[in-house]
Amino acid sequence: MADLTPNQRRVLKTMNGIRWEGSPAVCSFKLVASKSGLSRPSAKRAVRQLADMGLAEYSAMFNDDGMICGSGYMLTSEGEAEASVSEEGDRP
Repeated sequence: MADLTPNQRRVLKTMNGIRWEGSPAVCSFKLVASKSGLSRPSAKRAVRQLADMGLAEYSAMFNDDGMICGSGYMLTSEGEAEASVSEEGDRP
């Protein structure tokens, strides 16, 4: 289990809960902030720190026609695994 700050763990769990057809979704800083309850600067910092650790990555977002329609960050497979370990650790 990675040594994460409370904000990093909160953002990790939040991003893990944002899915598109069962897979991690590309998330904007605004979305992560609103879903996590953190300020936008705090969410942005935590997302970028997760990316530095290899738990998230910057990615393009595509529409149904295959055209780029935005970008943001999404969890890597390592990030998903860390979020699962984290959630198991929160259970009594």
